[in-house]
Amino acid sequence: MEEVVNGFLDHDNTQFALGVFREKKYGLLGSDGLERGVPALKVITKHLESEGEWPFYGGATQVGKLCQIVDDVLDYRKDMDEGGLNCLASKSASVYLRKLVEWDHQLEFRKSRYPKILFLVINFGKFRARRMLLKREGGDVGQGSNTRRLQL
Repeated sequence: MEEVVNGFLDHDNTQFALGVFREKKYGLLGSDGLERGVPALKVITKHLESEGEWPFYGGATQVGKLCQIVDDVLDYRKDMDEGGLNCLASKSASVYLRKLVEWDHQLEFRKSRYPKILFLVINFGKFRARRMLLKREGGDVGQGSNTRRLQL
């Protein structure tokens, strides 16, 4: 893992990412594992050679956590079957799902070099999140058009 991360990130971000991976390995992650999304987002933006084109208006930490919620929504069944870490297994699952549904990801990624694939993945995650919320809570869960800032 260290070789992969070293190839994409500078020293400080490499140490941060490796620390998060160690915390995951030993079950020490807080925030239901959402911290995993921050180094993952940094590696992805570096890989796409677009880190300078992605002005994360909500901050890289918040955007990384929201992207981790997308990942956890899309991997939910697999993670539950395999006993993997997933924020939706926590007591705060409905809060995380609602934050994803309300996230204005188009604002965050409007200058991305590859917005179409990102928007497809995030929109599919939001679609699944709405369905999960309806199953859990019933009622109206919105269409994700709310643009207010969300804090994780």
